[in-house]
Amino acid sequence: MDLSRIVKEKLISLGAGPEDAYLVAVSGGADSTALLLAMQAALRRSEDLTVAHLDHGVRPGSRQDLERVVELCNKLGVRVITDQLDPEQLDAQRRKFGSLEAGMRSLRYRFFFETAEKRNSKWIVTGHTADDQTETVLFRISRGMDWRSFEGIPERRGMILRPLIDMPRSVTRSFCRTMGINPVMDPSNYDETYARSRIRNRILPGLVTTFNSDVSDLLRRMGRTARRLSSAEENLLYTVMPGPGLECSGFVERNHVLALPDVLQRRVIVDYLVQMLREYPSRSLVDNALEFILAGKNGQLSLPGNMILTLSYGLVHVRREVDVSGCYLPSRGLELKIPGSLAISSAGIAITARESTLTVPGSYPCGKTALLSKKSVTGSLWVRKRLSGDRFMPIGMERDKKLKDFLVDRKVPRATRDLIPVVLNGKGDIVWVGGIEISQRAALEGVEGEEAIEIRIEDLSSGDPPARIDCDRNPGDTG
Repeated sequence: MDLSRIVKEKLISLGAGPEDAYLVAVSGGADSTALLLAMQAALRRSEDLTVAHLDHGVRPGSRQDLERVVELCNKLGVRVITDQLDPEQLDAQRRKFGSLEAGMRSLRYRFFFETAEKRNSKWIVTGHTADDQTETVLFRISRGMDWRSFEGIPERRGMILRPLIDMPRSVTRSFCRTMGINPVMDPSNYDETYARSRIRNRILPGLVTTFNSDVSDLLRRMGRTARRLSSAEENLLYTVMPGPGLECSGFVERNHVLALPDVLQRRVIVDYLVQMLREYPSRSLVDNALEFILAGKNGQLSLPGNMILTLSYGLVHVRREVDVSGCYLPSRGLELKIPGSLAISSAGIAITARESTLTVPGSYPCGKTALLSKKSVTGSLWVRKRLSGDRFMPIGMERDKKLKDFLVDRKVPRATRDLIPVVLNGKGDIVWVGGIEISQRAALEGVEGEEAIEIRIEDLSSGDPPARIDCDRNPGDTG
């Protein structure tokens, strides 16, 4: 079996390209090792591959596994990035998710995403196989989860690709032997303290013996059926909900939620909370959020991670809870060089700018990232709070509009309006109302390869950029 060819074809079918940059998650086991070997042979460009290995540090010998992964990568000429979990952080995640496995998984994927961002990797590739799929479906059935969880592990979710998901584990082991590689054997796979080990070593073999049938294939077929049902449900959901996607707007309209059947109301709230909180919400949290939204009273609901859900002007929004009285943007413009980074500690945000190009005509970033026409920017950009008398030409309009009226029309809560960064060009024209809309004056023409300036807003809690400005003036100082 030509595993390299199969992996290459699967990556292409999932939307990836041979010239893309990949982050490969490698534990050192047979599955991830076979994936790395197959991808290197398929791509023939080691510079497009980065291996990520996280030492969980929960068992003796894990450090040796890390060293073996590093040794293999050095032999293959592939860049490798490693890290080790902090025991206190792992314990906090274990308490948060209720199990060590779930805590490790959360921290592992956080490491993958952060590493992919640092390496500018377009895709994160993992070595999950058909056996993992079977175990996942059975695990979720045993936990009595929502029927959509029976979908199992998707072969693609966002930037995560799993090209081996239809391949049995026996193939990866055979491929490693053929390539002369002795993969790491993780003893925790046989430790029945872990639920997955019990499923793999005791429950699945018992089902096969009892019913004398290929239970694994039956479970995978059930997963495929659940995925088709979920896809149909999703198409219905977004047909009922017009307007921009949740990722761009950051808001859900309460009236659109009310117009849905009960079962889809819950689905909207779950999907929205997953997107905004970056983790799966508990059942009680979903119940509370849905009850709050259906009640229809303006206010806010506390969420985990110092986040809040607000209802205002008929719009549902999730944002970080901040002490607005101590959080502000300066009135005097702060210079943002291109390329460059600017951290505004008083507002808890960092803004970066760099030169870019439009690669796909008609496809533009949204939310906290904006693409401006390079022609509209001369020299540096400037960032400040909104000021009385500010005027702005929203995208698609031919005349200026008062910024205050624009924010009211967009139903931006009064309490957060002064926390929205206003970005101006060297002429003093507002080119972007941060996170909401760019100016028509800064709009791209939509031509492939068009020169642009990319601006991004980030939360300072995720790490400060190099250039930092501490605005210790009083909020009312117009300097």
